[in-house]
Amino acid sequence: LDVAVFGDEIKRDEATGTIGDVASTSVGNSLAWDFFRTNFNLIVTEFGQSASRNKYMVNAIVSKHTNQFFYDELKDFMREQRDLSLVEQAMKQGVETVQFNIKWFTNSYPQIVA
Repeated sequence: LDVAVFGDEIKRDEATGTIGDVASTSVGNSLAWDFFRTNFNLIVTEFGQSASRNKYMVNAIVSKHTNQFFYDELKDFMREQRDLSLVEQAMKQGVETVQFNIKWFTNSYPQIVA
């Protein structure tokens, strides 16, 4: 992830896609979430001018989560940011996705494992 943002090996316009690709793996998701939070301002101001790239990146980071802890963490992160304008729509959709996932998981998981 550092190479995608701080290195010269990956094209600048592919940085958000690289973060999203890492986030879409089970091992890389928490790494991408931590990296996104830590480097949020740099990522969205330097690399996140494209709404579609932002949506892909944010969706990849948040879409698989099914627990209240992550939901609370996501909401806290959004509250802490001064300017979400470049990713605001994607973040709001991410919150909705996590809410839906929690509801689905709560209602469906017991039936699946039974």
